[in-house]
Amino acid sequence: MNILIIGSGAREHALAHAISTSPSFVKPISRLNCIGPTLNPGIRDICMKSDGTYKIGAITDNNAICSSALNSHIDLAVIGPEAALEAGIADTLRQVGIAVFGPDRDLARIETSKSFARTFFSRFANQYCPKFIVASQYHEAEKAVISMQPRCVIKVDGLAGGKGVLVANEHLNSLAETLQWCQTLFQQNSVPVVIEEKLYGQEFSLMTVTDGVFCVHLHAVQDHKRAYDGENGPNTGGMGSYTGENGRLPFLNQQDIDQAKKLNEQTIYELHNYFGKPYRGVLYGGFMIVSDGIRLVEYNARFGDPEVMNLMAICESDVLEMLYGAATGTLSDVNVTLSSKPSVCLYAVPDGYPNKSEKGHVISMGTLDSRVDCFYGSVDIDADKRLCTAGSRTLAMVATAETLEHARSLVLDNIAKVRGPLRYRTDIASKEALGSRIEQMKQLRRPLRVGVMGSTRGTDLRYVLEMIEAGRLHASIELVFSDRENAGIIELAKTHGIPTAIGVRHGKNLRYERERIATAAFENANVDLIILIGYMRIISEQMCTRWKGRLFNIHPSLLPDFAGAMDTDVHAMAIRRMKNTGISITGCTVHMVEPVVDHGAIVIQKMCHIDEHDTVESLKSKVQALEGEALVDTIRMFALSGGKDMVFNSAQPIPIERA
Repeated sequence: MNILIIGSGAREHALAHAISTSPSFVKPISRLNCIGPTLNPGIRDICMKSDGTYKIGAITDNNAICSSALNSHIDLAVIGPEAALEAGIADTLRQVGIAVFGPDRDLARIETSKSFARTFFSRFANQYCPKFIVASQYHEAEKAVISMQPRCVIKVDGLAGGKGVLVANEHLNSLAETLQWCQTLFQQNSVPVVIEEKLYGQEFSLMTVTDGVFCVHLHAVQDHKRAYDGENGPNTGGMGSYTGENGRLPFLNQQDIDQAKKLNEQTIYELHNYFGKPYRGVLYGGFMIVSDGIRLVEYNARFGDPEVMNLMAICESDVLEMLYGAATGTLSDVNVTLSSKPSVCLYAVPDGYPNKSEKGHVISMGTLDSRVDCFYGSVDIDADKRLCTAGSRTLAMVATAETLEHARSLVLDNIAKVRGPLRYRTDIASKEALGSRIEQMKQLRRPLRVGVMGSTRGTDLRYVLEMIEAGRLHASIELVFSDRENAGIIELAKTHGIPTAIGVRHGKNLRYERERIATAAFENANVDLIILIGYMRIISEQMCTRWKGRLFNIHPSLLPDFAGAMDTDVHAMAIRRMKNTGISITGCTVHMVEPVVDHGAIVIQKMCHIDEHDTVESLKSKVQALEGEALVDTIRMFALSGGKDMVFNSAQPIPIERA
């Protein structure tokens, strides 16, 4: 059999190694060939040992690749990079009778067009999608960003070399900056733009090898995109990855994995139906475990890098048979087995990566342990035949072992032997990192514990309780505190069996004593956040500091409008302003609590119109309906994010058209 690998990175090096060591790769009859944009000495050596060819050329030049494949009598082409799939290399080779591992161009749109992927997937599995809007004009993007703030992700539609996704409070630090980025995209004609809600949880990859009908699910893998330890620094192409014991990741349960498998299978089926031809290759599902299940982050139409190195390392069966079976529609005849041992892969990269391209620095390998595989990425050979950096991720090492810690130690010990200006992450798959991931998912998956402070009837609390009882809000009210013993909100709490606490009304240092009692009660109740609902007291700086980021107030206006005013006074002022100025917009605001009245950073605002016939009472009813929704959205946002990103780093009122 003659095999052609298209691409020349570490992913393709790992595939070349796995193919060349497959039992069905019969030597000296079989030949491995490669076409890639750069020289990969590891792939070149494998090709030479099998009497194959290695050619440097564009992986998007269909005619040149097809001609070379025919001249070399290629039986199977294995496509690595997504750019080749988008160029339609698979289509061209299939048209001349060559079996291809990799989907046709239109099927590959599941990766190459984010707008197509989101719209397509939402048709049959919308409950596993984040909220999203595909914007073709700036005003559509602006409306979407404002509606999702502060949790939004901006995605350029097509392939962007890993630079097409920007995330609020990670890359975009204010609402103004986010809207400016959207303007820039439309000025650059980057149409359409996908705006999605930001998800919180743990990501994992599940890759499914398929011939379009039969599916083989590989083990779940977790990749690490951030450049530095502790998930710090800019995003990269991937700094390392790992698989767990028995194919499980420590923060996943079997239900999560089974659901991801079902979604991959259904997507493959739906793609076949939609395009009228089978999807042959690998479908790479990027998923995130969130508080209430899994969500699809994205689909890729090829093996992930570095995840493929883990998967090839733990594949105990014939990789060439698996790839050929997927390419020819005979995958059901292939027995694919995966090791239950865990694996760890780490990338060594130039010091300035990913912001600076550092080329020409000499590196040397040293003597590596035979239990560790090394795969070259962005490397070059200088005039003295020395291995050099070529700008991007330089090399990757992978190992399997009986335990995850042992596999990690093997890779760390060997990657440290590489000499040259390279760095690598040391925390991937560490006990500390795994522990924090497990703890995060425990916190996100349990019901959120909410405390409430109020002085009045607590009308808004009724709506929150209704949503909890209806199963539409994953939370529980653990304690209601009031500064008034006969407050309506206390009676409401008692009718629902909710514990209550009352603050003192007489004596010295009243505010201090009230807040001391409140804090002690909320701490004993182990609440995650506190909501003020009609609490008619100013909160001290001490209490604001104690509950920073977890203390919220609801106000019946679009702050900063009518800040400091209360209840019906606010609605009377809104009606009076409408009659004087024509401004007919009002609403409510949830904001962080600060010692200055109605001054904290805005979390959520909801709007309604004032009609000519509205009275103070009728307007109050309108706004109160919004208040309940705003509080539920705030609690839900806190639960989904673990309290992160409740406001933009540069807090500011949401721009609202008030005319």
